[in-house]
This record gives sequence, C-alpha cells and structure tokens, in this order.
Amino acid sequence: MPHTHENFDDIGNIEQSVSSLKYINEKTENEKVNILYSHLLISVISSFICSSVIFFILPISIFKTIWYNAVIFISIFRFSLVFIRKYNPKNPNLHLILFTLGSTLSACCWSIVGYFLIPDHNLLKQMVIIMIIAGVSSGAMQTLQANLISAISFLVLTILPLSIWLFTQSVFEYYALGIALITYLFFCIFSVFRGNRLINQVLTLNFKNFDLAFRLYTSNDELTNKNNQLERHEENMNVINHLNEKLQLCKNSIEAHSVIKIAAERLFIDFSGGLTITDALDHQVLVAQWGNKQTLNIKFSSDSCWALRGGNKYLVNQHKKDLLCKHYTLSPEGSYCIPLIVENKSLGMINFNFSNDIVITNQVIQIMTVFSDVIKLALANLQLREKLQSEATRDPLTNLFNRRYLNESLSREFYRMIREKNSLCFAILDLDHFKKLNDTYGHETGDEVLKYFGTLLMNHVRGSDIACRFGGEEFALVFVNTTIDKIMPSLEHIRKEMESAKIYVHNQLIHSITTSIGVAQAPEQGKTVQDIIKAADIALYAAKKAGRNTIVTAQLAPPEDTL
Repeated sequence: MPHTHENFDDIGNIEQSVSSLKYINEKTENEKVNILYSHLLISVISSFICSSVIFFILPISIFKTIWYNAVIFISIFRFSLVFIRKYNPKNPNLHLILFTLGSTLSACCWSIVGYFLIPDHNLLKQMVIIMIIAGVSSGAMQTLQANLISAISFLVLTILPLSIWLFTQSVFEYYALGIALITYLFFCIFSVFRGNRLINQVLTLNFKNFDLAFRLYTSNDELTNKNNQLERHEENMNVINHLNEKLQLCKNSIEAHSVIKIAAERLFIDFSGGLTITDALDHQVLVAQWGNKQTLNIKFSSDSCWALRGGNKYLVNQHKKDLLCKHYTLSPEGSYCIPLIVENKSLGMINFNFSNDIVITNQVIQIMTVFSDVIKLALANLQLREKLQSEATRDPLTNLFNRRYLNESLSREFYRMIREKNSLCFAILDLDHFKKLNDTYGHETGDEVLKYFGTLLMNHVRGSDIACRFGGEEFALVFVNTTIDKIMPSLEHIRKEMESAKIYVHNQLIHSITTSIGVAQAPEQGKTVQDIIKAADIALYAAKKAGRNTIVTAQLAPPEDTL
C-alpha cells in the first residue's frame, strides 16, 4: 500500500507525457500545413508565369492550347485553396489533401511539357524549357519540403519525364544532360528529406519548449529560468529562420558568407568563431569570422581539424586536458568544431571558441547543430546552382565565357553604353592557320593551344571586360567604357605575346602561332549589337587579307570587304 500513491503519480505522468506528445505532433503537423499554404500564392503565380512563357514560345497546336487551359484551371483551383483555408481553417488533413492534389496536378502539367510538348528541332527553345523546369523544380524543393509526399511527387513528375525524353534523343549531349537531370533529381530529393527533417526538428523543438514552459508554470523559480531560456530559444529560432530565408535569396557564396556572419554574431554572443570552406586542394579557407577573439588561420589543411579528419563534431572543454586542433593562431580555452558534410563531401567547417566560464549546455549544442545544418544545406544548394550556372555560361575547354553569355552580356553593356553616353570596343581574335595546326599536330595539340590562348586573354583584360570563345578558333573581347586608342596597347601585347609563345605538348615545341584581330568601336562603327559585331568581323577579314598577324580597326576596313 505505501507504493499506491507513487504508482498513481507514475500513471499520471505517463498520461501527461502521452497527451503532451500528441499535442506536439498535432501542432507540428498543423504548422507544416501553414508553411505549405504560406508559399502557395507565390508558387501558383510563379508557376503560371513560367507556363505562360512556355506557351508563347511553343509552336501553335491544339495540344498546346489544351495543356494551357489545363494550367489555367489548375492555377485557379490552387489559388482558391488559399481562400478556402482562410474561411474554413479547421480540418488540416483535408487542406493537406487538397494541397497535395493541386501540386500533383501542377506537376503533371510540367511532365507533359517535359515529354510531349518540348520541340524536337529547336535547341534554344529546348534549353529555355529545360531551364524553366529546373527552376520550377528548384523552387518546389524549397516551398514543398514541409510535406514529403507533395515535394517528392512534384519533383519526380516534373524532372523524370524530361530526363526520359532526353535519353530518347540520339545525341550524346542529350544523354549527358539527362544524366545531369537525374543526378539533380536525386540531390533535390535528398535535400527535401533533409529540409523536411530540419523543419520537423525545429517545429518539434519549439512546441516542446512551449509545452515544457506550461508544465513548469507552478514553479516560480524554475518558471523564470525556463522563460528566459524559452525567450532566448525563440529568438534563436527566429534568427535561424531569418537566416534560412536570407540564404535562399543569396545569389552567390560571397553574399551567403556575409549573411552567416551576421547571424552568428546575433546567435552566439559569448562565442568567437568562423566559417571555412573546402577548396579544390582539400584546404580550409577562412571566409567569415565573428567574436572578439579571431584565432583561426586564414588557410590550413583539412587534416589540421579533428572534426574534419573524423567526420564528426569535436568538443574541447578544457584545452589543457583535451587535444586541440592545429588550425589556431592562438589557443582558445575551449572550442567546438562542426564539419559541414553533405553526401560524404566536405563543404567546410564551423568553429566556435569560448572561455572556461561558458557552460556548453545541450541547448547550446542543439542551436549550433541546427545552425550548421541550415548553413550546409544552403551552401550545397548555392554550390550546385553556381556550378550549373558556370556550365551554362562557360566554355569547358578554355574556361572563358561562351557565345551565349556573350550575346546576353554584349546586349546589356550596349544598352548601358547608350544610357550613360559612353563607348565600348568589340574585338574578334582569330588564330591563324589553326586548321593546318590541327591537321599537322592533332586535335589534342590544338586544344592545348586554345587553352593557352584563353589564359592569355584572361590575363590581359580588366575585371569589367568580357573574354569569350566566339566559336572554333575565334575569340571575342568586350571592352567597356573605353576607346580603341586606349585598348590598342593591350591588343598589341596579346598579339606579340602569342607570336612569341613557346607552347609544349608532350615535350614537343609548337612553332610560332599568330593571331589576327579585328576591332570596332561603338557607337561610332555600330549603333546596334549586330552592327558592331559585323564591323569587327569585317575588320578581322581585312586583317587576314593583309597577311594575318596584325590588328585592323573597323574604320580602316576597305568598303569592298563588306561584300
């Protein structure tokens, strides 16, 4: 009998724990539905705009019209879901089913585009559609990750049909692009799983803390302490949520590093630390630091960090008893290193330093863990985005910009020149007798010459200028806010350096290779992009006719050469 009261207390505690767990699960699921619907309007509008772009670039057909009508109907349906939920917020399961239905129908429309409506013989339109579908799927990965079923079904239905279509084409480049899309699909699915888990962790953690604060309400001393912790935790969660939103808006890694530094200074007031990024040689490069004591080396080997070496977090509470990492300029009293690893690939490391009077609680470690998870997913997405953008605008052999980037950038700079009433110069450079070089020494040697010339151009242009591979052995240079007189020394230096270059391929010296250059100035030699390119091309033709290995400006080109 003495244990009866204790047994009843245990039963009451169990029932209370079960009730609390049920409450947390319900609140978490409801909040996930709220997250989905908070992104619905912008998702519908973005999807409709992208669909309209595709509609107007596709050739006229009855199937296109039927498809676009379906898009309009589905967009209206999804748009109405926002108002249905607003005026009838109860029954979240029903709203989740309707949301999933709408996103799946939208995905079906995109799958039809990727497999049935994509034009067979228009490469430009194909690339536009592929880029739009990739962008739509990337956006869906962020807006739908609160619900795995909606996110995965949308990604699979959107990307997989397009990948299948690419594999059905009898061209190697399509196969490669298909493989890239399948890889991108798997990465998106993986990111969705990680994002969904992070959302669950953050929401569950929030509601657990609110529930814990309620259960401790009767204890004044503990209540004050827990309320302070809760307020701090809520602030931290708001900072992390804000960090996540900002990282999604970053255009490049440099912006992301600044955003991470600001968030770290707000989250970890009592800590110093930094963020490092893994470079191509497996070294860690310091890209952001915070706190009063900045002790990290600017660059160090990844093996210098125990966390990176073992692939696990590494905590040192007392540096005199524990073994510190070797990447410090000054030894901190305590440190915590968290490796940023995604798909077994090291992206970098986050380091926190602290004094002996700082207590590293589980809550602090949890915030640091969530902070690092948000960062590594965002950095992985940015790296993938930057890689895809680089592959779309760079020539893989010379690493110069390609013809597509040239067309876009030249038009942009031309309009800026007209608006600011400045001038720009456009030069076309052609390697003389390049076909003969290929025939004599082979294409491998030709590739080495092209790479050498590409590096030469990169070393002789300003940061504001643009160097491109125009096609084959032809290259193009865009000089902004300048005149022919000012750029002529640089062009002459390029010509002379190429003429005197000693290029070795497999220990074989390639004989003198020269270049012919045609240059024109806008707006004097052309008031449109087409005119300035034509003027430079005519000047190049004149340079070749004059014996090659020379520079000819547009105004010196004979009129008959324009025929």
